[in-house]
Amino acid sequence: MELTHNERQRTRAYAVAAPAYRDDPRCVEAEQRIGPLEPGMDTDTLSLPAVWRYQRRQEERKGDGCSNPTGHPSGKRTAS
Repeated sequence: MELTHNERQRTRAYAVAAPAYRDDPRCVEAEQRIGPLEPGMDTDTLSLPAVWRYQRRQEERKGDGCSNPTGHPSGKRTAS
């Protein structure tokens, strides 16, 4: 999570996306360190939707009562 403090916004954004893909809850707090997007930066290019998808998966698991950390019935991770 050290890279989420990097001076380059692009580096901070990718550093936040990686833990989001691994369902690491620290991605939510780290996303706040990205700051307002610089001119010309695109949220999709920076993988920022990864945190939103992480939060969505967490909400779905709570709603389903799923104790499986992958959220998939087989216990295997699937592509988001």
